[in-house]
Amino acid sequence: MVRRSDHSREEIRAMALDAAEAMIASEGFAGVSTRKIANAIGYTVGTLYLIFDNLADLLMQVNGRTLDHLHTHLRQAASPDSAPCTALLQIAHAYIAYARDESPRWNML
Repeated sequence: MVRRSDHSREEIRAMALDAAEAMIASEGFAGVSTRKIANAIGYTVGTLYLIFDNLADLLMQVNGRTLDHLHTHLRQAASPDSAPCTALLQIAHAYIAYARDESPRWNML
């Protein structure tokens, strides 16, 4: 295990969210647990509970990151000079592609 002072609270938070996202991508939502996340980042479950209220809070923050990622993906999909109807179709296609390509993250939403 890592010593508590090796990482800041924000670093541990980011590490935990990254680990949870990786687990969701490889094992799906059902494969995520605080024990697995803690082991993946080298901290105890108790440390996670000092940062997150519970597993639901951690997963809610993962969902927030997913929505941020989706937002960025959709903003990049439409050309700024496209006609409104064309832009809407570009965004719709990007939305469907995101749901398909990032299905574990999407399913968790």
